[in-house]
Amino acid sequence: MLRLHSHMLEFPLMKVLLESLSHDGKRFAYWATEDGKSFVVLDGKEEKRYDGISRGGHPVFSPGGKHFGYVIFKEKNCFVVLDGKEGKEYDRIFTDIIFDSEDTFHYLALKDGGVYLVENRLR
Repeated sequence: MLRLHSHMLEFPLMKVLLESLSHDGKRFAYWATEDGKSFVVLDGKEEKRYDGISRGGHPVFSPGGKHFGYVIFKEKNCFVVLDGKEGKEYDRIFTDIIFDSEDTFHYLALKDGGVYLVENRLR
């Protein structure tokens, strides 16, 4: 049975949040929780399960849909997962991943009391 509640689908034992569609409409991702763990389903395939997914870091596609990322919680730290690879850990990540182009992105993070603008270039 499927019930729609303001952007949330409920399945037995699982909650699904509708989240992200690529700009060209060819790729789709959403957050889900099951058995106390959170995970992203990308193009129909479940990603790794974590303690939580950041509410400030919505799953996002790069402008051309080639790259995909989100912010997660693991124990007491946060980090970005981009194209399935975990990035550097921070105390907190304040913003969504923001793609500047197909191959560059940035976000705002807190580490040891300092706030950093983290910028990345993809190969």
